[in-house]
Amino acid sequence: MALPGVIDTERYLYSDCALLALAVSSLTGWPVVQITEGPDDDPIIRHALVRMPDGRLLDAEGPHENYWGEVAFDRAAWEITDQWQAPDVLAAARELLSMLT
Repeated sequence: MALPGVIDTERYLYSDCALLALAVSSLTGWPVVQITEGPDDDPIIRHALVRMPDGRLLDAEGPHENYWGEVAFDRAAWEITDQWQAPDVLAAARELLSMLT
């Protein structure tokens, strides 16, 4: 489901999910989590999302209840600095949040 507005769903689902999650977290205080798969000693990181207060996970497609493999967010694993503060990323985060209300 693509959301209208400034959210580039492809971008935030397949390459910059951690940036969007960090931007949403900065606006809400909700924790960022990541989805992994594989063995505990060498997991593959698949996606980053935000845990909403109601327990669902939020990404560019909206709220989800069907993810598994959730672990605490490891910012170092993503090799990002403060790119989540870019105006386009923050605008996408605000747009996403506005669709929740």
